[in-house]
Amino acid sequence: MEHTFIRSATFTRPADVTAYTALDVVGATAAALTFTSGGGPLSNFSIVGLEVQVNQATAAATVFRLHLYSVTPPSALADNAAFDVPAGDRASYLGFVDTATAVDLGSTVYAISAVVDKMVRVAEGSTIFGYLQAITGFTPESAVTASVHLYCKGY
Repeated sequence: MEHTFIRSATFTRPADVTAYTALDVVGATAAALTFTSGGGPLSNFSIVGLEVQVNQATAAATVFRLHLYSVTPPSALADNAAFDVPAGDRASYLGFVDTATAVDLGSTVYAISAVVDKMVRVAEGSTIFGYLQAITGFTPESAVTASVHLYCKGY
């Protein structure tokens, strides 16, 4: 039987305004995001939507890419690091989902995915992890919070 659920992660950026260049990781100091288990005991699900909300007033017209992992990424990339999938990460790498270009909503930068149907297979009830990446870069505000939501359909 099909059912829908949401997996979410939030983070607070470091207290700096160091610009992200194209393809940098966006996150807390330890940038890996943790998406809590959700949706029951099923191990196969499809990501049907992605939403990124950054609580800042400065426009950030970038595309975000969320890279997914079945375990905390061994690479342990930090905020503002260049994204990479080194050999130690390959076994746990699940692929990625992109958003459309972020829009400025005054006090919020908001980006949603276009049509997504990304299949994910993980151990039953497990947590998934990810790195958020700024594809075209942007200048952040200091210590802002952000949230990332995965809209999922289980089977």
